[in-house]
Amino acid sequence: MGLETVNENGNARLNQLDTANPTGTDNKNQGDDHIRNIKKVIKDQFSGISGDSGSGAVTATAAELNKLDGCTASTSNLNALAGINNIFHVVYPVGCIYESTVGTDPNTLFAGTTWSVFGQGKMLVGLDSGDGDFNSTNKVGGSKTVTLTTDNMPQHNHSFSGSSESAGNHNHTVAGTTAAHGGHDHDYTVRTGRSYSSSTGNANGGVVQGSDGTERDSSTQSTESAGSHDHTWSGTTSDHTGHSHNISGTIGDKGSGTAHNNMPPYTVVYRWKRVS
Repeated sequence: MGLETVNENGNARLNQLDTANPTGTDNKNQGDDHIRNIKKVIKDQFSGISGDSGSGAVTATAAELNKLDGCTASTSNLNALAGINNIFHVVYPVGCIYESTVGTDPNTLFAGTTWSVFGQGKMLVGLDSGDGDFNSTNKVGGSKTVTLTTDNMPQHNHSFSGSSESAGNHNHTVAGTTAAHGGHDHDYTVRTGRSYSSSTGNANGGVVQGSDGTERDSSTQSTESAGSHDHTWSGTTSDHTGHSHNISGTIGDKGSGTAHNNMPPYTVVYRWKRVS
């Protein structure tokens, strides 16, 4: 049987091999030629694998290689990975973040890599070297809830005013008791006009004629002491036309000091960080 022909000059390819060769009737020399063609195709098709002692062995399993099933990358795209031991090292280098809505652990998803759960219940913020809160990676901060203090409130005040309803024309009854005072008396001056039977003195001179005919000057007299006592009093204020009264004061406290929600809108995902 004739020997299949494969390209020369490093361009031999797998599709040039005939799986029907060698046949059972081929002689030994033809079998040797088939083996030589297979070697040439393997070396030309996988030219990136030198096979020397320094290049190491290809250790990818069938399952790992099958992950490329359906890949539409061209040969040149795949050749861009030349010298890379594993495609995962390029796509997910150490320190990168992997997020997914599916909880499949990347330690099993990406063979040969090590991951740890990262940033549980946290949101990510881009590094800002000019901001002390965000100037290095792995810094944490913030709070889900916040309780406001007086310093957090804008400066403000509350005013109010009003007046009572008019009660119409009215007065007020008043009453009370004076404070007690110790024993005391009161001075008073006795002065009377001149009697008609008097023939001396005058009504304005302060001299009167008593019933016994004796003339007397007016004088200051004193009441007898009533001892320690007080006085009660009562009365009514004068009427006042209808009027109202202005009022002012301070409003009562309001609020409970409960912390408020400090969260922006969010969506939860699974997140890991590659550590090695």
